[in-house]
Amino acid sequence: MNREEKSQRRAAAVLAAYGENQSAWPPDERADVSEALSQSAVLQQIRSNEAVVDRLLSQSSTVASLDAEQVARTIAQRIPQRLSFVAQVKGVLEVLGEWCVAGAWRPALVGSTTVSLGLILGATLYVPTEDWSQAEQYSFSVVGDGASDAVAEEF
Repeated sequence: MNREEKSQRRAAAVLAAYGENQSAWPPDERADVSEALSQSAVLQQIRSNEAVVDRLLSQSSTVASLDAEQVARTIAQRIPQRLSFVAQVKGVLEVLGEWCVAGAWRPALVGSTTVSLGLILGATLYVPTEDWSQAEQYSFSVVGDGASDAVAEEF
């Protein structure tokens, strides 16, 4: 590919990217593109096609306007919200509670709750009224030399 073909390809790329208006072209390439245009009928046809496109674009009355708050709300609604740890635990407990209370589990839940509560209260609140720490002493006191003599005298 020689220098002239490269220049024509570059001029075609500039025309396609920036349109037919010379003021829109990159300043350092304006002279090269103008020279290539003067030497090529194909580039002149491309420029006239780009002029049509530019005119149609300038006649277009559609102006894009964005409301930043509306865009932010729309994005926020589409992004799934992550729940806090407390909210996640609360949700799990609600589902577990609904599952346990439903149908056949109700009698078993009531019974096990009553038994569990009784065991917990009994283990934590019971205070013995007598000291049974010396119970071994009482159980073996009957057996002994003195006790056997007393029993023998009674018979």
